Amino acid sequence: MKLVTTMMHSVDKAYEIALNRKPGRLELAEGAAFIAAQAERHRSSGSKNYEMLALTDFAQVVMNLNEFIYVE
Repeated sequence: MKLVTTMMHSVDKAYEIALNRKPGRLELAEGAAFIAAQAERHRSSGSKNYEMLALTDFAQVVMNLNEFIYVE
């Protein structure tokens, strides 16, 4: 449960920093699921810092959102 809370906090902070807003419920759930899946992928490949790699992957996703790139 603590790991899920940490992932959700990371998603929340990423949206605040990059997009200047809180994520919606679906964005929060999908972001946390993405981080968990990436962490597992990196862990199973033998990476020792799998959590940091998963967060880096998520940061790249957020930086590539249309909302970040284009001003409406």
